[in-house]
Amino acid sequence: MDSMMDKKSFSNKVEALIKNKPMPYMDAIIHCADQCGLEPETAAKLITKNIKGKLEYELQGLNVLEQSATLPL
Repeated sequence: MDSMMDKKSFSNKVEALIKNKPMPYMDAIIHCADQCGLEPETAAKLITKNIKGKLEYELQGLNVLEQSATLPL
C-alpha cells in the first residue's frame, strides 16, 4: 500500500484512468484500489466529493441507486 496515498492523489488516479480508458467510475475506483493495495472500504474514504457525485449520477442512471439528495457512503 502506498503510505502517502491521500484523497487528492487517489482521486487523480481514478480520473486519469477514466480519461485514458473510459469505464464506469465504480470499476475505476476498484481498479485503482487494487493497484494501490487498498481495501474497497479504504478506497471509499479516499474519493473526493466530486467523484462521489459522478458515481451517484452514474448509479442513478443505471437504476442501482434511488434518486436522492445524498449518496449513502
